[in-house]
Amino acid sequence: MKNVTIHKAKEWSVRYHNNRSLMMRRLFKSNIFGAIIMAPFFISMFFMEHFWFWLTFSFYILLFGILLIILGFVSRMQKIESSIKRLLTRIVVTITGIGLVIFFTLVFSSGFLDIPAYLSKDYKVIRGKPDYISSIHSKSVFQTIEINNISLKSVYIIPEDNSFIEYKAYYLPNSKYVIKLFEIN
Repeated sequence: MKNVTIHKAKEWSVRYHNNRSLMMRRLFKSNIFGAIIMAPFFISMFFMEHFWFWLTFSFYILLFGILLIILGFVSRMQKIESSIKRLLTRIVVTITGIGLVIFFTLVFSSGFLDIPAYLSKDYKVIRGKPDYISSIHSKSVFQTIEINNISLKSVYIIPEDNSFIEYKAYYLPNSKYVIKLFEIN
């Protein structure tokens, strides 16, 4: 009786794990799972003028880079029949991943250092007339404004000919991300 119970328990355990792994494989292959994972990235692309969406976007850039590096080293890419194409694909994927991680480090990493300052509302304040106002491009969300030799990233659009108006800007210390911008009369 005891051997039968142990055998049934092992059989149930094997069946349970097989069903569970089958369920996980189906979940990862489904488009819904990908859509749920990618939704914050796509949403953050449209609201980068808010600090948290900017951080979410940058975090996904880092994750994509790490994922591509792992895929470049680990994936066998068996669907690619030619060994030369397979090797070149692995090299390109790895280099792209490294490029994304470097891009994150250079462009977005300072934003993560600003999280404590953002949560405690420990903003730096600068007041003055802009020395430089960058032109507005459709490809960029930010406009660079230089006040008192400090270059700031602003989502507040200032016309280029407004360099004679005095502004007061609240910004984060590391990333120079402008939180609030006011005209001073």
